[in-house]
Amino acid sequence: MNSEYKVVTEQRTGHEVTASSLIADLARILIVNNKEVLNFEETMFLTGYKSDELYKKTRERTIPHYKSGKRLYFKREEVLDWMLRNKVNTKEEINALATKYMFNHKIKNHD
Repeated sequence: MNSEYKVVTEQRTGHEVTASSLIADLARILIVNNKEVLNFEETMFLTGYKSDELYKKTRERTIPHYKSGKRLYFKREEVLDWMLRNKVNTKEEINALATKYMFNHKIKNHD
């Protein structure tokens, strides 16, 4: 591996990235993106949560999941929808909403 690349990745991530670890990550990405139902480890990879964090979310029933015996399963689309459920509007979107509100509720002057 190129020593310049190794230094850059160590500085950004705090650990050395090897060619085999990059290949393993690419394989996980391909698997996760092409499956409808994910297992626990694949869902950890998709969400970026550590094991204890994901277990806590299932225990608290805050993340959509399915259980078969002791095994946990997740629908990829449901997890993605869950991850994106609290959109934060941009300034442009807020201004458009405010303009629409003012137009629809013509504010009266109190002179």
